[in-house]
Amino acid sequence: MRLRIAGATFGEIAAEADFRTAAEAALAVQLAAREMPEESPEDVYRMILTRLDAMLAAVWVAATEGDPAAIGTVLRIEERREHLLNVAEERARECARQPLTPEQLSAFGFSA
Repeated sequence: MRLRIAGATFGEIAAEADFRTAAEAALAVQLAAREMPEESPEDVYRMILTRLDAMLAAVWVAATEGDPAAIGTVLRIEERREHLLNVAEERARECARQPLTPEQLSAFGFSA
């Protein structure tokens, strides 16, 4: 899963993890994904923000030294970060506006 999360193709995973074929690697990734606990949207946002922060750190020095490509990369990372935070904020507002269903209330121990 680590390789797939990092963006590796199934062919690359097969070569790295000693699978005979890319199809075998794909099947292994699918099986591993089924065993992973389901992530909340907030967990996914947090994971993506952590990745973006790591990418930003990797190019920051070059950008501050004036490298035009690094500056462009920093700006794109910042745009992605801002977009993601806006999406997360909108989702939180939507959730706050929706009343709980009777099933959700009873799951928290309240009567509907």
